[in-house]
Amino acid sequence: MRNRGFVDFLWPKVLVIAVLLACIVMTKSADANSLPDVVTGTATVTSNDSAKLNGTVDININDNKTEGYVMFFYGDAEGNYTNISEIGTSTSDGEAQVAIQVDELTSGNIHYKIVGQNNVGTSYGGNSSFTVTGGGNVTLNTVNVPLTNAVSTPLVATTGTATFNCEDDGSVTATLCGTVTVSGGLLTKVFFSYTDQDTCCLDNITEIVEIPGTTTTTAVDYSICIPQYDLGTGTVYHYALWAQNKSGTKVRNDQGDCEEFTTPPCDTGGETAVELASFTAGSVGEGKVALNWKTATEVNNAGFNLYRSRLLDGIYKKINEEGLIPAQGDATAGASYRYEDTPSARGTYYYKLEDVDTNGVTTMHGPEKVRVRSTDRDARRSKGQKNK
Repeated sequence: MRNRGFVDFLWPKVLVIAVLLACIVMTKSADANSLPDVVTGTATVTSNDSAKLNGTVDININDNKTEGYVMFFYGDAEGNYTNISEIGTSTSDGEAQVAIQVDELTSGNIHYKIVGQNNVGTSYGGNSSFTVTGGGNVTLNTVNVPLTNAVSTPLVATTGTATFNCEDDGSVTATLCGTVTVSGGLLTKVFFSYTDQDTCCLDNITEIVEIPGTTTTTAVDYSICIPQYDLGTGTVYHYALWAQNKSGTKVRNDQGDCEEFTTPPCDTGGETAVELASFTAGSVGEGKVALNWKTATEVNNAGFNLYRSRLLDGIYKKINEEGLIPAQGDATAGASYRYEDTPSARGTYYYKLEDVDTNGVTTMHGPEKVRVRSTDRDARRSKGQKNK
């Protein structure tokens, strides 16, 4: 495998996910003055089933974020982008060259475009194409050299559910959720692709989120929820969760199953019909957190979800894995709720409460901050108080 340079560092071999899906490119509007500037370049064919994809990018870094992401979508027809290159990190100040090697291409025309993302949004370059004689056999999550220990376990992306919130401007925000199974404690990049077509092509993508690397070598499941804004009302969308990480110089990708959702009509005034009276989170000893909330009234409320994060602006994991917490109130009277959570370690945590109406429209409340101490420390404090 031949490595190629990306800006000031080398790009390793990229494994390909091949799924033959037919899609049509959607147009995405945003403030072009703040978005990345990207231009798809000419590909350089390096063998009968490999090529270097080229382009230029100005990631438009600003004071709120010091880096952005760059990658290529590619597939067997214009708009039929079913594969991703390695996702690169760019800190370019001004225009920079991008070159990423892709391999195991099948015979025929390959269409591709560059994609850049910063904290404002995502830009998509124009379509370009090249021809290879092919012969590559694509296998998901397979590397060409043996990997040792836990990192030999494939990366797994599982597409989950979608919930919705109606905005004041009449648009819909969808929160797309799923699970990523990571082995070897590898830093992993995830995003959702979505389209209003009938299949899950790489059309538009959500924000790219990083799961930090850890010292854990066993397989760990991470719950991922990423919002996507400015969706149309009463529209059927197809979406899938994508994940990518790298062990040594080997990149692995996985795509979750294609799922669909229909955005609500948003005729409820912009929020679910739940009047929340209070929401609190407090440590109750033995490493447990008590979450209490009260509602004044509930109209067409299906129930609640609770989310936890170690960081205020971090990834929030849904903790009521047994399912939606059923609604108990009604249009004339609310109800009181309590839920106990046991985080895996002591420290500071943040909690959010989400109400979900019968149309799937959601409203998020919080976050609430709580400090969790270890069980042993709570026991010592309790014993000391009794001895006074």
